[in-house]
Amino acid sequence: MQKPDLIKLQKSLTDLDKSLKPVYETIKDMQALKYRTPDEEKELEKLLLLVKEAIPVISTAADFFGNRAFVAAVAYYNSVKQHAEKGDLQAQKILIELAPLYEQALLSQIDKN
Repeated sequence: MQKPDLIKLQKSLTDLDKSLKPVYETIKDMQALKYRTPDEEKELEKLLLLVKEAIPVISTAADFFGNRAFVAAVAYYNSVKQHAEKGDLQAQKILIELAPLYEQALLSQIDKN
């Protein structure tokens, strides 16, 4: 994905976040009512549908950015590991801290698949 596309995606996600906050508050308020008029019930159904349609978009974006973060983290881990193997003491210290997190991340990725 090109940088301009990422900027557009980030802006879209920010706009989506701003749009969904009042929707969420309205849903919460409407669900708290002991009695809803038929019009309120229709409005609540429309809002719930809007949120339901937004969930796959949000999920896809989260997966995309999660995968990119995972790839970057693995690249960083491998770079530190190479330096540690060459005798870099600072890299060895970092590797000791990262190793359990790296193993946990790998197991998490396996569980997803």
